[in-house]
Amino acid sequence: MLGTTAWIESDIKLFEAAKPYLEKTGQLGLVLDPKSTVKEILPGGKGHNKFMTWLRRVEAFILSLTDKNGKPVPVIFRPWHEYNGGWFWWGKGNCTDQDFLRLWNLTQDYLNKSLSASIVWSCSPNLGVDPQEFYNRWPGDERVDLLGLDAYQWGTEEDFRVLLPIMEKHHPCYFLPWRNFKREHFGAAPGIATADDFKQMAKDKKILFVKDIKKVK
Repeated sequence: MLGTTAWIESDIKLFEAAKPYLEKTGQLGLVLDPKSTVKEILPGGKGHNKFMTWLRRVEAFILSLTDKNGKPVPVIFRPWHEYNGGWFWWGKGNCTDQDFLRLWNLTQDYLNKSLSASIVWSCSPNLGVDPQEFYNRWPGDERVDLLGLDAYQWGTEEDFRVLLPIMEKHHPCYFLPWRNFKREHFGAAPGIATADDFKQMAKDKKILFVKDIKKVK
């Protein structure tokens, strides 16, 4: 799995804080404003060539992922996630719906030229997405292989709901826990209160881990 390389919520705030200095030193024009980044990296924008360089690096990295026999390793690629929030430069309020879809198509069309056989395209809005927001930025059924949802446990158990009841109700085919951090608790680990519950849940025959999947023919 290829993780994101664009966690920049704090960078948006830092950009606003740094604006006066950048203007004073004449460097503001060298930095893309988060609210214009998408437009600037699309064809015709001043950041397009740099963005295509980054895409080529992503392409080269994924192509380098092979098994011991040299066969491509399937990769779940999840670009431009949580697009219904405003904390990323491709998110709500930082680019138009049309430009977001142009960005998705540009990314996908380029990478599919060499990676169509090994890349799985995942689309993941954030929890609480409005149905209209979802459809306004939906790339299209033919462009999405895996539909997911990002959810952060920043409330109580009653606000968020625990994992097992959700899995039993909706039967997701794939689940990836995020990190354990200050306000965020996603995965069981030794010494954490949820460890025993997780061990018990792991015994459920409906749940498959990597060692189980390897046995599936």
